[in-house]
Amino acid sequence: MSISIIAKPEVITPAYNPINWWVDSTNKSETGFKYVFDIYDASAVKIAEYRVAPRIDDGYGILDVSKLLSSKVSADLDLTNTTYYDATEHYFEYSVEVGEEYNVSYAYTGFTQSGDYVELTGFSSHLL
Repeated sequence: MSISIIAKPEVITPAYNPINWWVDSTNKSETGFKYVFDIYDASAVKIAEYRVAPRIDDGYGILDVSKLLSSKVSADLDLTNTTYYDATEHYFEYSVEVGEEYNVSYAYTGFTQSGDYVELTGFSSHLL
C-alpha cells in the first residue's frame, strides 16, 4: 500500500472556497477500491470519515472538505473592541489521514461439516 498526495490546500485557506485533497494509490486497480479520508480536529478527535471511489480516467481520489470546514467557522467580529483579540470562531485547525480499502478474495477447495461447524480446506486469502 502506497498512497501519495498529489495536491493539497494551502496552510491557510478560506473555508467557503473549494478545499480539495488529491491522492493516488498503487492499489487503485483492486476490485472495490476506495480511498478512506479521516478528518480530525486540533485535539485529534475524528470529526468525519469519507469513502471516495477513484476517478475513472486517472484513479485519483479527490475530496473537497469545504462544506465540513465551513460549518466549523462563523463570524465573531467585535466592533467595540479596540485592542487585539483572538477571533477563535474565524479559523479551524484540522488534519487529514488517508487510507484505502478494497475487496479481499478468498479461495478454498472444499469443506467438511461436523455438527454445527464447517471446516474449510485448502483455504487461502489475500489480505490488505
